[in-house]
Amino acid sequence: MIYPEQLKNALNCGDEFLVVLLGKFIEEISRDLELLKQAAARSEHERVKGIAHKMLGSVRIFNISELSKLITSVEIGAMSGAPEEWLREKIQAVDTCWTKTREEILRCRDELAAGKSI
Repeated sequence: MIYPEQLKNALNCGDEFLVVLLGKFIEEISRDLELLKQAAARSEHERVKGIAHKMLGSVRIFNISELSKLITSVEIGAMSGAPEEWLREKIQAVDTCWTKTREEILRCRDELAAGKSI
């Protein structure tokens, strides 16, 4: 769940800046998720760990706990050398959660851009 008022207070910003930031966040996480899938498909555990760690920083800023937990699981699994199938299943769970979260963020962003109170 995205809480725009909390984000604006924490970041000391207004609607316009948050609209831009949400757009950048969507682009970044979507790109990183694709990189994560590619690294897992190649069994590149170190790369999976690094990408997951990078994603966590961004996701935690937005306080998206469900997504954060899933990505943490991927990072820990990659660090411990989890089997590729396990990693792929966890990354699929991240992808499913991200799809839902992205839709929510897009709605929030569009409402903020339209000047609607959320």
